Amino acid sequence: ERGGGEGGGGKEGVLRDQQAAASTSAPTAATAATTASASAHPSTSFRGHAMVMVHAHPKFGGSPDMMHALAADMASHGVQVLNLSLRGCGDSGGANSWVGDAGEVQDVVAAADYARTTLHAAHVHLFGYSFGATVAGAALDARAFISTYTAVAYPLGHWWARGFFGLGAKLMMHHHTHELKQSIKPKLFLLGTRDDFTSRESIGKFASHCLDPWSLKVYPGADHFAFVSSPWAEEVAGDVREFVLHSRGYVEASAGVFRSSARGDVH
Repeated sequence: ERGGGEGGGGKEGVLRDQQAAASTSAPTAATAATTASASAHPSTSFRGHAMVMVHAHPKFGGSPDMMHALAADMASHGVQVLNLSLRGCGDSGGANSWVGDAGEVQDVVAAADYARTTLHAAHVHLFGYSFGATVAGAALDARAFISTYTAVAYPLGHWWARGFFGLGAKLMMHHHTHELKQSIKPKLFLLGTRDDFTSRESIGKFASHCLDPWSLKVYPGADHFAFVSSPWAEEVAGDVREFVLHSRGYVEASAGVFRSSARGDVH
């Protein structure tokens, strides 16, 4: 499904098991990131491209570990992957927050900057899962070289259709929706029909209020937690790669607009 909304809508890492672990800095906290190496013969389609992956809520057990299947599949197809550890999670210092206002957005921007300066990526793509999708969305326009955004199981919530989980998400996960809605960069929303927090109708309505271009794909039978393991992880990774490739022409044509709309420092 595709549509448009209103208005037209530094420590060096240690190489191990083909993964380079590196730390990047952000205000008030250090953010640890793992960079999954590309395959020995990376696809030229993704040369110069890197992807920042942002995990689910740390207060509910979210960590970079849950993103390994997705990161590995991406890396096996030649995409450089930076698997971010948000502040207060894993080896990252600092404290995280319930709604993502303690500097988590800055963590995403710091990871994107690392991908640009250290991995020499001309284009950086943001990939957020659950809570990670909310903070990644707020970072989308922070840098002109951030090119696309993917939200997997964005936890919009629902006042009644998803029970306690839906209500909790509705109350906590809307802190960064405005920035995402106002971005003209390509956005992909992925959701399972059995998502525990968000209904198909809710995500469709939200996407329709985002500026062009955006697209939405629904996976029959998948719940909120399905996408980080097989077989869903491989399917999602493939769909995201296709989305990135299809967005290339638009991104290149809009480069000047992206530069003029980049918000610089994120607070």
